[in-house]
Parts: sequence; structure tokens; C-alpha cells
Amino acid sequence: MEKPGKVVVALQVFEGLIGMALVLCAAALFFAGPAIWAYQAYTWMRSGVWHSLSVVDGLVIVGVELDWLYRPVDFIGVHKALEMAPASLVLMLLALVPAYFHSRLSESSPFGAY
Repeated sequence: MEKPGKVVVALQVFEGLIGMALVLCAAALFFAGPAIWAYQAYTWMRSGVWHSLSVVDGLVIVGVELDWLYRPVDFIGVHKALEMAPASLVLMLLALVPAYFHSRLSESSPFGAY
């Protein structure tokens, strides 16, 4: 059997690294949801008050600086929906995006499963 060329091996390694990055991204997004729930439960047990964390709150905490997050002038309905949507659930749903691309990458790989 003939050995694969250096370019083919490099492409296999690159494809494996991309696949691994997609899996890690999906796992980080997915497990951020339960981490937020755990934080909310911890603060509830300490204070007795449930502090919900919306997508808007999460974007502010991460450091996204948009005037629209604080004072929406346009797309008011989108802002209200993001204020109502729990950040934990949205993060867990966002994990489906890299998971989908990982599944498509492994299906269409000319090198077989990595």
C-alpha cells in the first residue's frame, strides 16, 4: 500500500483540528447553560431572590458595548425578546450550530472519519 503524501497528511491533520475545535466550541456553549443555572441557584440560596440572566444581561456582562442594549430606539421587539430569553437556554441552543457543522464535516470528509 502506498503512503499518503505530505499534503494529504497535512489536510487530514487540519481537518482533525477543525473538527476538534468545533466539538470544543459546542461543548463550551452547551455547558455554559448549566453553569449559569448553577450560579443562579447559588445566588438564590444565598439571598432568596432569583436573579434571571437574559441574553441582554449576558451581552452586557461579556462586555458588548452597544447603545442599543441600554436604550433601544429601533427593533424594540427584538430587544424585548432578548430581554425575555434566558441566556442559559440560548447558549445551549447555540451549541447546536458548531455541532451541526462538525457532523457535516465528518460526513463529507474525503479522508474518512477522523
